[in-house]
Amino acid sequence: MTLTHEDVQTWLDRYVEAWRTYEPAAIRDLFSEDAEYRYHPWDEPVSGRDAILHDWVEPAGDASTRDTPGTYDARYEPWVVEGDRAVAVGVSDGVGVRVGVRVEVGDGVSVGVAVAVCVGVAVAVSVGVGVLVGV
Repeated sequence: MTLTHEDVQTWLDRYVEAWRTYEPAAIRDLFSEDAEYRYHPWDEPVSGRDAILHDWVEPAGDASTRDTPGTYDARYEPWVVEGDRAVAVGVSDGVGVRVGVRVEVGDGVSVGVAVAVCVGVAVAVSVGVGVLVGV
């Protein structure tokens, strides 16, 4: 699959909107059935679309621990897109922003986000975006 900047931007925009809304269908549509998701690059993955959805909507089984609506915003943009890989850069702003994400979207394809936080503002770099599910 050959990705375009538009493909990557569409996926990134959907990812940010899913964080803003916690809409189950929006979250679910981001991932393949066999996806793996990591909140931090060194974490053990949450495996499978349904498990990712559940963990995202009810972190550690408790919906009250997720980000409060209206406290999160972000903007990511493709920086480099080549073949089936992309690098995206962006900014996240909000309370409760995760400090890194690595997503295995299936077939060995991953999305990684490393985040540095400074007074509620996070600068994120996403590396290795591959096959984008539902674009």
